[in-house]
Amino acid sequence: MLSAITNTVFTRFFLAIVNFIVVIGTARILGAEVRGVISLIGVGTSVLHVLSNLVGGTSLVYFGSRINKLNLLYLSYVWCVLSSAFGTFILALIKVIPEPHVLDVFILGILLCLGSINQQLLLADKKILGFNISSFLQALLLVVIFLFMVFIQHEKSIQSFLIALYTSYSVCLLATFLAGLDLKKTSETTNWLDLFKQLVKHGFVIQLASLLQLINYRLSFYLLEKNYGSKTLGIFSVTIALSEALWILSRSMATVQYSFIANTNDKNEQIRITVIFTKLVFLLTLLTLGVMILIPDAFYLLVLGNDFDGVKYLILLMSPGILFHSITSILAHYFSGNANFKINTYASGIAAIISVISYTFFIPWLGIKGACIASNLVYFTSFVYSLIKFHMLSNLPLKIWLSGEHDKQGIEKLLTLLRLKKK
Repeated sequence: MLSAITNTVFTRFFLAIVNFIVVIGTARILGAEVRGVISLIGVGTSVLHVLSNLVGGTSLVYFGSRINKLNLLYLSYVWCVLSSAFGTFILALIKVIPEPHVLDVFILGILLCLGSINQQLLLADKKILGFNISSFLQALLLVVIFLFMVFIQHEKSIQSFLIALYTSYSVCLLATFLAGLDLKKTSETTNWLDLFKQLVKHGFVIQLASLLQLINYRLSFYLLEKNYGSKTLGIFSVTIALSEALWILSRSMATVQYSFIANTNDKNEQIRITVIFTKLVFLLTLLTLGVMILIPDAFYLLVLGNDFDGVKYLILLMSPGILFHSITSILAHYFSGNANFKINTYASGIAAIISVISYTFFIPWLGIKGACIASNLVYFTSFVYSLIKFHMLSNLPLKIWLSGEHDKQGIEKLLTLLRLKKK
């Protein structure tokens, strides 16, 4: 188990680093305006991914050990194509996707979703290494192909990035088949409608939360582009990417935290671990954020290019929300580890309401600064709701967040657990 956890944490950390490099590279080489277009393409494929996951998401992991995987794959593939076609049509209709790239979003969305379906079926077979390798290859090829197109083929345009996306998604899909998908045929009769209903019922709450989170994180992209154009969106998307890079710490630690929680029935131990991880994440994120703010503006201009003047100020403006979201990530994994998925969905739903109100108000008024302010409000809303629910479930006093002897005991216990895992 420790090996699987370590591989997964490493893979997620690597993916986050690669995404960060891609953002920096596209910003520096292609400029703010193209970076804005790339952001909208990313939003489009993310929406298609959420729609596809209604049937082809984590439900496949649950049903993969209970229902023939080939039938699950057939149904998921059909739903993937239909939902992608419908989703692309709606996104194009409301002009979320740039018109020249509607077909790109459709094809890339399908490739992404098919690869994701196969990855979920690998997880159903507990082939975690195959899952991690396919994800690793996708991220690695995205960077390598993009740099090849730019520096070897001298293609400094959005086409270089699109070619990299097509290649990386296609190789990831192929890798999932080579990883050993169990697709044995069966003679059993399948009620396709009943199977479809089971998958949707099991995955609805999780995907609803994903859709709400997408609204929380990316509604600002659409409104900024609509009101101020692709260049402004490009600057904001890079600011968001730099801010989200700090969440590598919380997401990686949350994965380890989740594994501890899922493997113990001791509620007090689960709470103790969550409190310690929350404090560690807060301190590490605060320190890293402080370093980013201390870096001079000239460095950001050197790395990103002259289009991105003022990014440091925007990061400073976003800093409260970055801290709030880091803590929320740990609390959310506590709820997930105890199968309280609805709490995370409610947190995302409340935040989505705040998103629509605050982004609609602040962005037309204050532009990119308004988007940062509104983002803080959204992250703060999720944080407050999650913190309240955590205290309601744990019955802990608020003073638990102050430093004290319990911190030392918690860290000692955490180190004991880590040593036991190694054994």
